[in-house]
Formats: sequence, C-alpha cells, structure tokens
Amino acid sequence: MKKVCYLFSLIVLANASVVSAQQVPGSGELVITEVMANPQAVSDNKGEWVELLNVSDHKILLNGLIIKDLGSNRHVIQPDDTLSMDPGEYLVLAKNGDPAENGGVTAGYVYQGFSLSNSEDEIILELEDGTLIDQVIYQDQWPLVAGASFELHADHLNATENDDPQFWSQAVTPYGAGDLGTPGSPSATSLSITISEKPATSQCYPNPCSDNFFLKIQLPGAQESTILIRNLLGQPVMIDRTEGKAEFFQQYNISGWKSGLYFIAIYTPNGTLWHRLIIR
Repeated sequence: MKKVCYLFSLIVLANASVVSAQQVPGSGELVITEVMANPQAVSDNKGEWVELLNVSDHKILLNGLIIKDLGSNRHVIQPDDTLSMDPGEYLVLAKNGDPAENGGVTAGYVYQGFSLSNSEDEIILELEDGTLIDQVIYQDQWPLVAGASFELHADHLNATENDDPQFWSQAVTPYGAGDLGTPGSPSATSLSITISEKPATSQCYPNPCSDNFFLKIQLPGAQESTILIRNLLGQPVMIDRTEGKAEFFQQYNISGWKSGLYFIAIYTPNGTLWHRLIIR
C-alpha cells in the first residue's frame, strides 16, 4: 500500500511540474503581430493567417485559447497534442495548413470557423473565463493592401500599442507563392533610417542566435551612437557605444542570457535603428 501511495505522489508531482512549466497565457502575454487578411496568390479561404508572439518570460500553453470576432466567428484551439510557445517564439495560426495550397505558409496550427474580412474585422484572443489576452480591430485606416500582410513595428510589440494603426505597416518581403509577409518570423532583420539624405543601416546576425551575434552599423559620418538592448520586460541588459565611428562592427557573447525575445535600439544623433533579437 505504501508503494502505491508513493507512486501516486510521484505522478501528482510530475503532473504539477508540467502544468507550472507550461502556463495558460495571461493578459498581454500573447501579441498579434502580423495579419494576412487578403492574399492574392491564393484565395482568401486558403491563404488567410494570423501571427502571434509570446512576449512573456515563460512557456505558454495555447490549448483552450479562443480566437473570435465580434460576430459569429469563433474557434477554440484544441490540438491533438499539447500546443505551446516558448518565450520569444512566433506562431502562425492559418486557415489552411498545406504550404502547397496556402501560398507557402508553414502553419503552427490550423483553425476552422474563423475568417478575416478584407476591409474591417476583429481578431480577439481570450480564455474561456473571458480573460482578454489581446485583440486587434482593423478598419480602413489600417495598411490594408491586397497580397500583403500588415505587420506590427519592431519597437511596439505589446498588446496595447498594437491597437493603434500607426504602429502597423504593409509587409514588403515576398514569401512562398509571391504574396508579401514574414509569417512565423520577425518583420525585418535590417532596418534603415535616412540621415542627411544618406542611409544609415545596421545588421544583426545570426538571428535567431544562441551563443554569439554580430552587430554591424554604418553611418554617413563619424557619429557617437549608443546601443541599448532590453529584455521583454523593458529592462536594460546591455549598453555599448560606437565611440564616434562611421563604421562599427562588434561580436557580442550572449551565452549566459535567457532564451527569448530582446530589443536592440541604436540611438544616433539623427534617429534610431531597431532590431528584434531572438535567443534560442
């Protein structure tokens, strides 16, 4: 009898550890970051998708999450196996899971009973108890272009600012069969601004990375710039300076950093360059 009780205790403890390691999302921990509402390479019925990002510092369990609009569209995520997202991970929810049919998208999950209007609609993520995780309500002032997704800017990846159309833009990167978007990945690995009619550019690679990454910055002249890296909580984790160089190239060792999503801001006298860095 004692052996049976001991075995039962081990099972309970094991199950408890699994639950604690994979939590249901809290409000704002999942963010809608990209939406393909009007594909051109394939029909809407095959090519629509929504991209999510886990901005928390822990693994999130998606089983039971509801995706719906303000009308009759509603789908409860119920995969055959556990569906979860690591910190900083992107996941594509798609209407069709076959890349040969959906325009070349690799879907993390396929839904039914939910469609996106080409002009205005709602994407609402909530739990069964009514907890709102995130929502995007897009209308005609949003960057809605046939054949292109609309993407959330790299420096506004949160469930508050993604309500505002000024923080979204039309995708410009081709994928699959020819539509524009970056399903399942950051919207850009290299961003640029204009300084005195000359481009200032930066590159961050490899991205995702595990032990090291390289940062390359090219400015139109010798300028003092500051590099600041923050974690998902907005806390600074590293600061560096270019020391008045027009060209800056540096390797950074991040082997001791936690896996997840980080934000790199490069502050120059004339503007800011942004990158999203994923550490595996």
